[in-house]
Amino acid sequence: MSKKIILCILIILTIFLVSSCKDDTEQEKNGNINTDADKSTNNNTPKEVIMEDWYFFRTYDGGIYGNDKRPVKINPVSEKAAFVCADSLCMHEEDCPFFECMDSYVIDNYVFYVKASPRRFEDTRGAASRDLCVYDMLNNSIRLLAEYEDQLYILSGTGNYLYYCIEEYNESYSSSIKYLIYRANAKTGNIMQIGEYIDIYPNIYTITNDKIYWWKPDVDNENIIYYTTDLDIKNETTIGLHENNTVFMLGKHDNGYIYYTDWDSEKLNQLSGYEYDYAWRNQKLYRIPLNSSGKAEPEIITESIINFVPCGDKIYYTVLEETPEVVKYNGVQTYNWSGGKIYVMDSDGTDQKLLCETEYVFSDIFGYASLGRMMEVKTINGVDYLGLSFYIAREYMFLNYGPSPDTLIINASTGEYTVVSVPE
Repeated sequence: MSKKIILCILIILTIFLVSSCKDDTEQEKNGNINTDADKSTNNNTPKEVIMEDWYFFRTYDGGIYGNDKRPVKINPVSEKAAFVCADSLCMHEEDCPFFECMDSYVIDNYVFYVKASPRRFEDTRGAASRDLCVYDMLNNSIRLLAEYEDQLYILSGTGNYLYYCIEEYNESYSSSIKYLIYRANAKTGNIMQIGEYIDIYPNIYTITNDKIYWWKPDVDNENIIYYTTDLDIKNETTIGLHENNTVFMLGKHDNGYIYYTDWDSEKLNQLSGYEYDYAWRNQKLYRIPLNSSGKAEPEIITESIINFVPCGDKIYYTVLEETPEVVKYNGVQTYNWSGGKIYVMDSDGTDQKLLCETEYVFSDIFGYASLGRMMEVKTINGVDYLGLSFYIAREYMFLNYGPSPDTLIINASTGEYTVVSVPE
């Protein structure tokens, strides 16, 4: 073999290696998935990537009430975080399309988000105008879906669809509020109004099996009714009733059940100070079958729950300590209500055991439909990973402490944990 041929082969090989390293570097820089499960299958057919299945998504400042709500993605396997915005030239500051993000919700490979409009329109109530946008994470493209001058609340989502409502005051009745319910399609950009509620906020627990699961107070405001509709908010069917007037803090579903916690608002109104704070976190965990009909009686799974997340036949949760440890942030006293402990049990409440004990004080400002959820779980390659928010000393709302921008990741198979920091 001549020297020229050998030299050409070496040059080609060098170019290939440099290109491969560059690709890997760009993937790591952009926070892309980098695990064996993302590679081609044995028949060389690329596996479909669903970003929602691989990442925890949070706001940059870690909370649901903070000022910086740019969405961030955390890979629990690689233990790395990156901005959702994948533009390599973006500095993720004023020039970033997410810079004035007010709320966001991830469905499959799409991020629906609400941002303050550059129009800065102000109506009679002083509410800033809002733009509803959708970001395609795989194609790095953004679409403006709609512009509103009233308050917008994200409710839930499924497939390519986002359900949200617009709060509109009824001109005929100054004290009446109308909630107009819309459905937006991430792929086509189409938006359709599919219903409205008057003076009753549309509470969606979940959307599954082509049904929307809701809850609302009865006409006497004494009990809570669980019901389902189809995806067009038609064919309402009652599936359960929770007696007593309680306020529901968490509602989630898995393994064929709706799971929820509650606390008695009437009892809380009689308390104050430490007693109020303790009772507010001392909740019971219930479940109702998704396919029940009529007035199914809720089943109590366990008590003294602060936070929880179901995953298949397991439930991960935190428990209220009998005597919580006192902690102070910049001289302000609070309590480590759960003792930094995570427990796991079977979905029927049996086999309760400690998963791990950490040195962190978990956030118990409960998350809602959008980003900022305080406790989540992802199953990747057969392993459950928990993502939790925890408190640190910082200026947050009117307090001297609040949720950390960083995320605590726990491997449920080993009980080992680590903290993943937000990107710089």
